[in-house]
Amino acid sequence: MSALNKVRRALLAFDSTSHGWGSISLRNAVHAIAPPVNPRKQTPSLTSFNILASQIGPFGAIERSTRFLDCIFTSNSSTDIIHLQEVSSDVRQLLLDDSRVRAGFLLTDTEEHSGEFCGTPPRCENMTLLSNKRFGSESASSVPVEDGDQGERLTLRSVYHIDSLHMHRNALGVDVAASDSSLVYRLLNLHFDPFRSRLRRFFQIRTLANVLREPEYSGGGVIAGDFDTIFPEEERFFGEHSLVDAWTALHGSAAAVNRRASWGSQSVGRKRVDRVVMLGLKPHQIELIRLSPIERCASLSDRCGLRCTFTI
Repeated sequence: MSALNKVRRALLAFDSTSHGWGSISLRNAVHAIAPPVNPRKQTPSLTSFNILASQIGPFGAIERSTRFLDCIFTSNSSTDIIHLQEVSSDVRQLLLDDSRVRAGFLLTDTEEHSGEFCGTPPRCENMTLLSNKRFGSESASSVPVEDGDQGERLTLRSVYHIDSLHMHRNALGVDVAASDSSLVYRLLNLHFDPFRSRLRRFFQIRTLANVLREPEYSGGGVIAGDFDTIFPEEERFFGEHSLVDAWTALHGSAAAVNRRASWGSQSVGRKRVDRVVMLGLKPHQIELIRLSPIERCASLSDRCGLRCTFTI
């Protein structure tokens, strides 16, 4: 395994008193929630969506982001974790200004002041949004924990950007602890590069699988985002590292091919773009996110994104 450089990122919460976003202490969050007497299984929901920052026209980045937020907040299905890729500075500001995001989510910060959004063309970042009803922090949550389906809140441990020789582009990590503090899980928000190298892709998948297997993270975790898949061998790469593709596990690979349900349509041919891959966890349900019934590529996951629930 290549050496990994984990660059710490801040986690932001909106303070209704000061009417602004501020970073929270994750060290304090570890001790914020007392373990329940009878811990129970949870089924958090994760949504992954590529903003497509370079896309212009009637379905440009701002329009897609606005439709995505409307879809999330008007859906009958709750979302606990949101993985966003290709977040530009204007989309980031849109998220920070949205009253629904302010009330319901914690946000991973970007390195805007160090030039992440600078350059030609401007660089884009991954961002992860975490429901403050599902994830607990003594200083962060402005919404009380609800009983019933929400269950006990998971405890946030750390946020970081993963940098290694093989990764390229973005891999954003969030570590969370189960309510009984006996298991720790990793949530990796991924945006792979489009290079057509089987060897590089093999090392990328191996690197991420090893990240989920680090000794202190006994719970495993989830890798979700834009895999930019080109080679059919990637299915085998996942299997070699005991990683479970949620769509294949629940719908089967043949069904995905026949219905084009979670496949992209780039010039190199049909390919799996958005994926949710797991280690040590069980996928419960997965579906496409449809922003609009009239969107031109609404049947393809590189335009729609995915929503997946899984059991912890």
